[in-house]
Amino acid sequence: MGKDILLDECVFFTQRLIRTPSMPGQEEALAAVVAGELRTLGYDEVWGDDIGNVYGRMHGRDRSLPALVLNTHLDHVDPGDPALWPTPPFAAEIRDGRLIGRGACDIKGPLAVQVYSAAALRRSGERPRRDVVFCGVVQEEVGGAGAIYWAEHLDYPVELVLIGEPSSNTLAL
Repeated sequence: MGKDILLDECVFFTQRLIRTPSMPGQEEALAAVVAGELRTLGYDEVWGDDIGNVYGRMHGRDRSLPALVLNTHLDHVDPGDPALWPTPPFAAEIRDGRLIGRGACDIKGPLAVQVYSAAALRRSGERPRRDVVFCGVVQEEVGGAGAIYWAEHLDYPVELVLIGEPSSNTLAL
């Protein structure tokens, strides 16, 4: 499958994410959308936890290695006054090559890219060297309850966590 088709699917998924409001404490519908996409893309395991986080695991070639975790949050801040938006905040319209909507940058664009990254390997017939776990956490915008819960209940070895958060394309350690 060509990279342009995969990119188009990722953009469409991002639009679906933006069209699903997910204020802190109201992430359940978005978690269901993400879980469905993880299943569609062929993740080997998809699950949720008691606080509402959603996970997907792509098995690696060497399951004895610690996992690589792709972590991001599911919630977004309030859209504010809709009259101040160039389009309705949850319309997810593309104008002049830009996807516009509440959460497009923080956090639904990065979320979609993380979900699709392991799937791109899978579609090319490859498996990652180690397990790749997508971890979408709740309530990041109000103190990080989902990330705290995940860290306190982590039951698999992790070597590296990549956090999807806007950074103006600057790597932050």
